[in-house]
Amino acid sequence: MASSLPLDELVVAGDHLILDPVVLDPHDLRPHTSIEALAQAVASSHVRGTRDADAALRMLRQGSESRPETLVRLLLVRAGLPEPEINVEIRDANGRLLGRGDLVYRLWRTLIEYDGDHHRTNAFQYNKDITRIERFNEEGWSTVRVRKAALFGAPDDVVARVTRALRRGGWPG
Repeated sequence: MASSLPLDELVVAGDHLILDPVVLDPHDLRPHTSIEALAQAVASSHVRGTRDADAALRMLRQGSESRPETLVRLLLVRAGLPEPEINVEIRDANGRLLGRGDLVYRLWRTLIEYDGDHHRTNAFQYNKDITRIERFNEEGWSTVRVRKAALFGAPDDVVARVTRALRRGGWPG
């Protein structure tokens, strides 16, 4: 794949292959491989694209559950923002689970949520998302919601919105 895919898409593919999902699907047995196994394959390879595969390998992270989540993470890191945690649980001061955030800046109480179309078109998912985000906000978290049009059409706007949220949370950057 490294000889034919752009770097970001290699990272997307790698994140998909290494994902150890929170919700197990008996029809999709993952993870398909590990970072260590991919690193061994890249180290022993001498074909075209090996350099890109090695670069992508350094950007792989466990936990990304979708292509857009990986692409948002890469966008933010390349823009000079800190690297967020991926799909982690957020709890209140008493330890009660509020939900999981797609991309989380725990120190600055900022969440980035990628909303694909199913978040809008599926009534159950939409209501679940609204309740979860309200819980986050009640506990003092800022939530930046990113949609497809912004990620692919206005990435600078995504970076600016996340930067403002981080600064409101106390990020010194």
